[in-house]
Amino acid sequence: MGNTRPEGPGGRKTSRGARTRERILDAASDLVAQEPSATLGLERIARASGVAKSSVLWHFGNKEQLYLEVAERWFTEFQRSI
Repeated sequence: MGNTRPEGPGGRKTSRGARTRERILDAASDLVAQEPSATLGLERIARASGVAKSSVLWHFGNKEQLYLEVAERWFTEFQRSI
């Protein structure tokens, strides 16, 4: 999984980080469904999710890890639907 920061007072950093991570995954999932992953860059995913590219890298490390987590999300959703 992605990096996690130490929890701040009341879990603020953790919950904010989790929301940011979900926004990135949502945007990446939508974009990957629309176009080939080879043409899709982290900059575009960052813009679509409203975060800096450095935030995408902080949460996922690299493009491949982000795509892996998008695929895992899709498989989990598929499993729930059957």
